[in-house]
Order: sequence, then C-alpha cells, then structure tokens
Amino acid sequence: MLENPLNSKDYIQKWHTTFHPYFNRYSCIEKYCKQQLMEMSTLIDTISSENFWEVFPYFLGIDARLALLGELIDLLEDDQLGLGSKELIELVEKDYPCYTKELCGYNLNSKTNYSLIFQVK
Repeated sequence: MLENPLNSKDYIQKWHTTFHPYFNRYSCIEKYCKQQLMEMSTLIDTISSENFWEVFPYFLGIDARLALLGELIDLLEDDQLGLGSKELIELVEKDYPCYTKELCGYNLNSKTNYSLIFQVK
C-alpha cells in the first residue's frame, strides 16, 4: 500500500517505484506507466486557477488508472489466468472511469451524488 504523497514529485516517484519491478518483463506496462506519469506531470505543470475545473477530472482519471493497475498487476504473475500485459491494460482502460464510484460503495448502475470525484476523464 502506498503512503499518501506529500507533493507531486513524491506521488509520481512512488508510482514509478511501484511499477518499476515489472518494466523488464512487461515493456507494455513500462510504456503505459511512463505515459500516465508523463501526462500527470504535464497536468501538474499546466494547472492554474483558470483551468482547474477542466483539468481536475483528468487528474482523477490518471490516478484511477494507476491505482487500478496497482491492484491488478500481480495477476500477470498468475500463469493459470493466462492474462497478458496488453489485456491487463485493456481492463484498466475499460474500468478506470468507474473505479472511484466503486471505491465509494456505489454499484455500476447506481446514481451517484453530485460530486467532483465522479467526474473522471
């Protein structure tokens, strides 16, 4: 389990450290993680009071992707599943929009409260 980051640099470094052990065996995972972390860095560098409301849902989306990948990545080690890294990334991309909703105890077909945390992009 990751500790709460103190700042954006720590946030990005902790995710990189989490996924780095998989990079040598799964080049797809390396590319995907680095892409997500680069997008997060770019968003961090460009956020302002003028664009916060437009940018924040993208932060949530990247965070959900990374968190979901962090929960599922060990499935690659289960030979009985026969799950490849590309298929795992496809699962993450399919499920990340609902990740926060499920963490908050909602079913996929449930209506959520009006909240910024459900505006994932």
